[in-house]
Amino acid sequence: MSHDTHTHEKHAVSDTANLLGRTITIPGGMYSVVLGVLAVITIIEVLLSEVPLPNVIKFPVLAALSIGKAVLVVMFYMHLKDDSRIFIWAIGVPLAMAALIVLFLLGMDPILYAGQLNP
Repeated sequence: MSHDTHTHEKHAVSDTANLLGRTITIPGGMYSVVLGVLAVITIIEVLLSEVPLPNVIKFPVLAALSIGKAVLVVMFYMHLKDDSRIFIWAIGVPLAMAALIVLFLLGMDPILYAGQLNP
């Protein structure tokens, strides 16, 4: 039973968070800060989606914001920032490959990948 107590203490959430060189105390600590950042990014995404911008500008910005949110969730809520670097490679390499494939497909002429080649 003492082992369970030790394990619980090791993974206990601290109410302090270090932000930009300052230590602040809030309930939930860094998890609350990350939650706030995720909420602000989501609000920015919703507002940006309603702004009449060309899709060439809007979609990459929204994609970058979404990727940023995904990175925050993986780093903090899935605790990847404290794990071995092999996990970062195991997630990062396939993600980078998928991003390159998407960029390649976005750059292609739609007629080519629709299978309607006209000689």
